[in-house]
Amino acid sequence: MGANSTQGAGVAVFLTGFTLISAGIANSVILLELVGAAVVLASLALFRKAKPWEEAE
Repeated sequence: MGANSTQGAGVAVFLTGFTLISAGIANSVILLELVGAAVVLASLALFRKAKPWEEAE
């Protein structure tokens, strides 16, 4: 899923957040959309924290 474990976690968290946003839109649950947006923002923080695989050498 990712070049290193942090990137892999970021992708997994992003997919989870996107799924929550989609479920919130489909069921008209604003709280679920907000939680999903927060999870997506958390995944962005993980992506920013991750070091690119190419620079790890």
